[in-house]
Amino acid sequence: MFGRPARLLWHKRRLTCRDPDCPNGSWTEEDARIAAFRQVLTARAARWATLQVGHHARSAKEVAGELGCDWHTVNHAVVASGEALLEKGPTASAR
Repeated sequence: MFGRPARLLWHKRRLTCRDPDCPNGSWTEEDARIAAFRQVLTARAARWATLQVGHHARSAKEVAGELGCDWHTVNHAVVASGEALLEKGPTASAR
């Protein structure tokens, strides 16, 4: 944050079903506004990384170094965000 490494922490709530016949048993809350399913970066960080790699032609490794994470983390986020932009069409990427 502001050029300094930051870490987002939140507490997931694990919910359980009291019905012994429940096929789920337990699950955790998800909020796609914060982070997409199975993504490590927040949605905002993923959009920023996508802009850096796609528009500013920075490498995933360089952006990962700035975020303090592995390049795979940035690459997965860029691919997921980029695919979502492509699905929305050319007007979405112009914003």
